[in-house]
Amino acid sequence: MKEFDATDLEIVEYKLNAYISVFDGTIKPFSQIEERFDDLYSSEFIEEVANETPVTKQQMSVHATELLSLGTKAKIVSFIPIDASHFKAAIHVQNNFSNTVVESTATIKVGKIVSIRNVICMTESETSSQ
Repeated sequence: MKEFDATDLEIVEYKLNAYISVFDGTIKPFSQIEERFDDLYSSEFIEEVANETPVTKQQMSVHATELLSLGTKAKIVSFIPIDASHFKAAIHVQNNFSNTVVESTATIKVGKIVSIRNVICMTESETSSQ
């Protein structure tokens, strides 16, 4: 197995854990997490979803605001390093309207996420039948 410097991955994993921990089911304003959000996502951030328009960092912040206003709970199910600048993650997101596991592959640069690709969403009923 090829070894690589995992320093940036460790930094991003720490930041991702800190960011996701804010989604504890309590309704709160985005301003309460904005610093963690900006520390995790690069200003060049883009989310690439198959057959959809790419999502920018600004659009991602709007989505995070919506999730916070719904009292969403989230937790990291898995964080798997691929190489020094890529990882796969699965995050469980739950509120009164959704119970979903989101799986994606991310690219990092200088300790921040610059892109997320190949996003797969499964509802809780889909994940429990696998």
